[in-house]
Amino acid sequence: MRLSRRLFWHRLKWEWKHKWKDFRSVADWTVLLYIIIPGMIIAVINYVEWWSEIPVFAAFLPEPIWLIILYFASRFAVLRVFLQEADQIYLLQHGKIMKGIMLRGIAYSLLQNVLINGFTLIILLPFLFIHLGYSIVHVLMLFGIIVLVSWNMMFISQFITIKIPNTVIRVFALAAVNGIAIVFYLVFISLSLSDYLSFVAVISGLMVGFFQLLKMRLSLKGAFFEDVQRERKYYLSWTSLLVQGSGMSETKSFRTRKEPLLFKGSSRLLKGEDPVTRLVDSFLKWYIRQFSKIQYYLQIVGVCVLAAILLPVWVKFLVWLFGGFALISWKKADWNEFEGGGYLMLYKWDVDVKTEAAKKSLKFLTLPGFLVISYVTGAMVYSWTGGFIFLVAGWFVHKALIMILRPFYFENNASSNNAKI
Repeated sequence: MRLSRRLFWHRLKWEWKHKWKDFRSVADWTVLLYIIIPGMIIAVINYVEWWSEIPVFAAFLPEPIWLIILYFASRFAVLRVFLQEADQIYLLQHGKIMKGIMLRGIAYSLLQNVLINGFTLIILLPFLFIHLGYSIVHVLMLFGIIVLVSWNMMFISQFITIKIPNTVIRVFALAAVNGIAIVFYLVFISLSLSDYLSFVAVISGLMVGFFQLLKMRLSLKGAFFEDVQRERKYYLSWTSLLVQGSGMSETKSFRTRKEPLLFKGSSRLLKGEDPVTRLVDSFLKWYIRQFSKIQYYLQIVGVCVLAAILLPVWVKFLVWLFGGFALISWKKADWNEFEGGGYLMLYKWDVDVKTEAAKKSLKFLTLPGFLVISYVTGAMVYSWTGGFIFLVAGWFVHKALIMILRPFYFENNASSNNAKI
C-alpha cells in the first residue's frame, strides 16, 4: 500500500506541475492585470449585488431550473483512476497496488466533485435564499443529495463509456441516463425537503448505490487500456483547452473519411471565380467541417451572452466590445492555421490576395456571432427595441474593430510574408 500511495501522489503532483506550467505560459502579468483580476473584481461586485437584489430574469425561472443548473455543474467532475500505460509491465500482476492507486484516484475525483458542488451552491445561494425561500437546513440537504447523485452518475457514466464503444450509441445512452437521473434527482429533492424521514431514506439509498458501484468499478476486468487512454486525455485536457483557445490546435480525426461530411462534391458557398473568393470559400468550408472550431466559437458567443445577461449595465458595454475583439482575435488565429495548411502550400499565392481573403473571412465568420452578442446586450439594457438598435450599431462597431485591428493582424502579417519571399 505504501507503493500505491507514493505512486499516486507522484502522479498527482506531476500532473498539477504540468497544469501550472501551461497556465503560466498563457496567463502572464498582462493577462492577469487586464483580464483575470478585473474579471474577478466584477464577479465579486455582481455577486454582492445579488444579495440585495436578484436579477430580473431570475424571478421568471422556476425552482426546477435552478436545481437542474446545479446538476449540470456537478457533472464537470470526472472519475479518475490515475493509471498509466507502463503499469501493464508490473502493476497488472499486482492487483492490490493497482487497486490502491485506483482507489486514491477515485477519492481525489469525489473530493473534486464536492468542491465543484460547493462552489456552485455558493454562487446560487442568493437565488435559493431570496427567490426560492430556502433555509440553511434545506441548502445542506440539497448539498448532500446533489453530491451523492453526482457521485453515482460519475460511475454510471464511466461504465457506459467503457462498455459501449460506438460513439453515437454511447452519446444517446449518456443523454438518456442523464435525463432519467435528472427526473429522479428532482423527485428526491421534492421528497426530502418536505419530510426528514424521506431525506434519510434517499440518502441511505444513494449511499448503498454508491458503495455498490465503487465495488463494481474496482473489480471491473478488461478495462485497463481504456482507462489508460482516458487518463491520457484527462492529463492533457488543460493543455488542449489552452492550445485550442490560442487557435493553434490541429484537429485530428480518429478515422479518415473518404469524403467530407459537409459540402460534398466541393459545393461552393460563395459565388465568384476570383482568387480571393475561392480562398474565402475554402476557409469557410474548412472551418465549418471541424466540430471543435464551431464548439469554441459557440462557447465565446455563449459566455458573452451570459455575461451580458448577468452583469451590471456598465459592464455589459465592456463585454460587448470584448466579445467583438475576442471573436476577431481567435478567428484570425484560425486563419493562420488554415494558411499554414496543405491547401495553401500547394500553390504560390500573392500576398495581397491572402491578406484580402483573411479580411473577408473574418468578416463572414465573426459578424453573425457579434450581432447575437449585440442584440442581447441591447435587449438587456433597453428592452427589445434596444436589441434592434444594437444590431445596427453592432454592424458599425464590428467594421470599426476590423479597421482598428488591421495594422496588428493584416499589415504585419503581409510584411512578414514579404520578408520570407
